[in-house]
Amino acid sequence: MTSAAPLLNVPHEQSDWASWSFQLDQNVRDITQALRMQRGVSLVEYQIFPIPEAAVGEWLERVSGVIGDICQELNVQSADIETVDLQDERERQAWVWQVFTEINAARGMLKI
Repeated sequence: MTSAAPLLNVPHEQSDWASWSFQLDQNVRDITQALRMQRGVSLVEYQIFPIPEAAVGEWLERVSGVIGDICQELNVQSADIETVDLQDERERQAWVWQVFTEINAARGMLKI
């Protein structure tokens, strides 16, 4: 089982993004598996790894979709994580923190 901690690493280079999105994908898989096992709920599977270089906006939509679905199933409010300028360091840091926070909270609620 994975941990949400690697999601705290703010990506800067392409290789960082590849590692980060892999960790996000693994966390989402853990959460969706726990939802299926604990609550009998199957969520839509979104492709969030790897990040398509030519379609980052679509990737952000998918990340937002999967986190939104998880939060809805857990009955918690989700922040807007689709609207971000990943080229802006401060926005990227805040975005990474928000994604980590929501994934970590879901893991805590599901006790995984």
